[in-house]
Amino acid sequence: MVRWAVETAGFEMIEAANGETGLAMALKLKPHLILLDVIMPGRFDGLAVCRIIRTRPELEGTWVVLLSGNDSPQDREQGKQAGANAYLSKPFKPAALATLIEKLVASGPAPTSKAAEDQPADTASETSEPGTSS
Repeated sequence: MVRWAVETAGFEMIEAANGETGLAMALKLKPHLILLDVIMPGRFDGLAVCRIIRTRPELEGTWVVLLSGNDSPQDREQGKQAGANAYLSKPFKPAALATLIEKLVASGPAPTSKAAEDQPADTASETSEPGTSS
């Protein structure tokens, strides 16, 4: 379902099996947007990968969206503190993710880390609706 949403938004999706591989791929490919599941196999979960991304100058301007089955205010705050630009809770409609991706990428590069601190990480809340899970 995530692949469908990404491709519907007109983008190519490249997947990684775990946080370490995803981080290595991001550093090599320098994508416009990264989708991270909060819970991932391997040494780094999505929050850790997000924190590392935010320390890397070569990934400045990259949008980071966290996907999670956890939707408490504390979970969203952890995402914000990690540097995520948006937090989309599962289950969500694939169309909501496609709309969010289109909106973020169309707005240009992601705000710098400082600017991201001033914005809520739950920018996806307006599009997160119960529905088909991914």
